[in-house]
Formats: sequence, structure tokens, C-alpha cells
Amino acid sequence: MSIKQTSCRRPVLLGVVLAAMLALGACSGSSVSEPSSDSEQSIRSAAAECGMNRVATPTDVTFRNDTDVTIILKVIDGSWSCDDYTAGRNPGLLDGLTIQPSTSSAVQLIEPIDIAMAPQSMKNPRFELGLYTPNPNGRGNQLVAFGPDSTVGFSLERIDGFYLDYSSWRSFIGRTGPLGNLSGGEVTAYLPDARPVDLRWSFGDRNQIEIRASLRTTG
Repeated sequence: MSIKQTSCRRPVLLGVVLAAMLALGACSGSSVSEPSSDSEQSIRSAAAECGMNRVATPTDVTFRNDTDVTIILKVIDGSWSCDDYTAGRNPGLLDGLTIQPSTSSAVQLIEPIDIAMAPQSMKNPRFELGLYTPNPNGRGNQLVAFGPDSTVGFSLERIDGFYLDYSSWRSFIGRTGPLGNLSGGEVTAYLPDARPVDLRWSFGDRNQIEIRASLRTTG
């Protein structure tokens, strides 16, 4: 009787051992394809989260702060669309950018869809910026005031060329302001302490947006 019981249990025990070995093998195999680091996952998520894969117009954006206060950029909510930029290279990169006095920001690369190569129904890639300075009492930030809504906006426009259409940036002040010229623009801004600032911007070689804030010399 005991012999029969032993012979009956061996396949069962063998099956248990094999199952355990397979389970261990599966676990060790899964460790090979472990997720990558959190930072790599974040980069991929940010890239996949927004943008289209189309012909783009890479544009370098820089801000030069020649004032004696820190300037913080704020990208206005709703002023740009994911559909108008390639993945991971959109105006969101500018939001919260902090530029110390007498310094320039690091170059920020954005990639709007090349409107000259897009269907006529494609909306123009655009975005708007507001400027702020840190509040001395540490409670939030203070607005640098200028023009309607105190925002400067940029729109990538289709320009009629002699042979072919091309894309070029144009600017506007305030949400409903008219588009400016193709070379850039300027406006008088005011710091929270009422000191005037000359705020200027230009479009270098159609692939750069260079913004500069300088304290106005007063007699």
C-alpha cells in the first residue's frame, strides 16, 4: 500500500518542483525587461503626451534680462495647442523660466508645425507670454504690466514667397492685438515699482525668437 502511495505522489511532487522552477524562470526573465529609470519614463511620457510628427520649424527662444530684478516667464493657459507642435518641443518649456538680472536664459528649442508645408486648414502655431517678478514678501509673483492683458504673443504665419511660401514668426500685444511686422516689435512695460522697461523682441533668420528687457534710462 505504501509503495502505491509513493509512486502516486512522485508525479505530483515533480509537477510542483517543475512549476516552481518555471515560476522562478518567469520571475528572473521579467527582471531583464524591468522598466527604465523614472527620469527616462518621465521624458518619454512628456514626449508622448503632446505633439504631432510633421514637418517642423525648429525655433530657438531666448530671453535677455538687462533689468536689476529677476524675471519669470509665464506661458498663458490656452494660448497654444498640442496639435501645433512636435512631441516634447512646445511652449510649455518656457513656462516658469527664471532669468536672473543681467543674464540670458538658456536656449529653449520649440518645434512648431511648418505652416507653409501644412494644409490650408491648419491653424497657426502660437503662444503668449506674461512676465512676472518675485514678490519681496515672498507671497507669489508680481506682474510686469504692459499693453492690453500684459501679454506678448507670437504666431507662426504663412508668408507668400516669390517662388514658394515660407513660415515666419509675427508678434502681437494682448489677446486680440494685430499682428506686428516680420522683424520684431517693442513695447513699454512697467515693473511693480512703476519703473519703465523697454521690452523688445526680434526674429533672427526666422528660426529664432530673441526677447530682451532693459531698464529705461531716466533723467
